[in-house]
Amino acid sequence: MSSTKLLRLVLPLLFCLAASGLYAQVRNDDSTVIVSGDRPGGNLYSKPLLLPEVPAGQFDLRQNQCETACARNGGCVAWTYIKSNSAIASGKCWLKSSITPLVSCPFCVSGTIGAPDTNRPGGDYRHFDHIGTGVRARTVNASQCKAACLREAQCQAWTWVLPDRGQGPNGNCWLKNEVPPAVPNACCISGSVSTTIIR
Repeated sequence: MSSTKLLRLVLPLLFCLAASGLYAQVRNDDSTVIVSGDRPGGNLYSKPLLLPEVPAGQFDLRQNQCETACARNGGCVAWTYIKSNSAIASGKCWLKSSITPLVSCPFCVSGTIGAPDTNRPGGDYRHFDHIGTGVRARTVNASQCKAACLREAQCQAWTWVLPDRGQGPNGNCWLKNEVPPAVPNACCISGSVSTTIIR
């Protein structure tokens, strides 16, 4: 089927959806990605990237692949992607078990799962330190805490308390129905969530 025929089929459908007033809600977190920054140390391991390298100056999807790899790894709380056009460790993704201080690196892009060393006390509607049941139960990590907040409509913010920081040997996830002020505290990693309506 030609692209013109496909367009003729799709455009009326899009027009009908727009006219009907249907919309989608997209849940976003407020994570910050730092361009030209590295977080040396705290490495879990270096992950090979499946997407091909791109020429310098073009949009590089490998950054998103690195960020997603961190979100899917239970022990990862930060990541650094060393761009393909750098002379050192070209196209590498480093997943990190701790959030180390940021240093300048012109070929790096770094991010964290939420805001490091930040607590958001108050507004809690539930908390948990395990997910799953029975033999499948496992301790919760920062990525799972953030993901739980993104899934639940009433959740507007979250705080993950690190293990052995006053709430037992496991990490503890607190989901919140408001966005309390951020308070500096090495106990925790926190984030907030916004909802965007796309019509």
